Amino acid sequence: VVSLDSAVNPDNRAVHIQQALPKTIGSVLIQAAAKIMGYKGEFAILSTTAGMPNQASWVKWMRIELQSYREKYKDMKMVEIAYGLDEYDASVRTAKSLLEKYPELKLIIAPTVVGLHAAAEVIRQSGLPAKVIGLGLPSNMEPYIMDGTCPWMYLWNPSDLGYLAAYAADAAATGRNIGAIGEILNAGMLGDRIVSESEDGGTEIVLGNPKMFDSTNVIVWKDLF
Repeated sequence: VVSLDSAVNPDNRAVHIQQALPKTIGSVLIQAAAKIMGYKGEFAILSTTAGMPNQASWVKWMRIELQSYREKYKDMKMVEIAYGLDEYDASVRTAKSLLEKYPELKLIIAPTVVGLHAAAEVIRQSGLPAKVIGLGLPSNMEPYIMDGTCPWMYLWNPSDLGYLAAYAADAAATGRNIGAIGEILNAGMLGDRIVSESEDGGTEIVLGNPKMFDSTNVIVWKDLF
């Protein structure tokens, strides 16, 4: 078994294809939120479910970022971690609930494509000055980036993630060992990738750092994914 995006239990997989290090994603999202908020005010997180491994890891690293640099973020308050079940309608309801419960809310962090889209639409329709940041697709977030509802966002290239996973799956299917720490996988145009230990105790191959999408480049990417 080769997993990607959200990891399969380490005892049941050969290797996981990690889109970006969870620590990097969590830290980057808090740093971006802080910049947008001016390091002051209330914010909330809109995730999928508490049990989704990738979401749980990203939220964990967001907490660690806040705790590790308490003085830097001392005027920021995380009021709630809410869940939208990775469904658009449920995420819309959750985002509306957050805005109603916290009238001073300045920003929603949504590390989920569905949640980010839903939160952006709710904020746009509300007319409130709140913003949204997170992980999203250029194809559905371009209008919200261009009107400033979502100043910028992050993601990886899903084509590259699938490409890397295909090379890993081919290696596993043809009997090559790709699950041991230190093994090297030749991934075609992505070059050689080293198998490393993942935070869940298994092994992984990391695609790279998340890419930032803003008003300067989202139009170029929106037709790709």
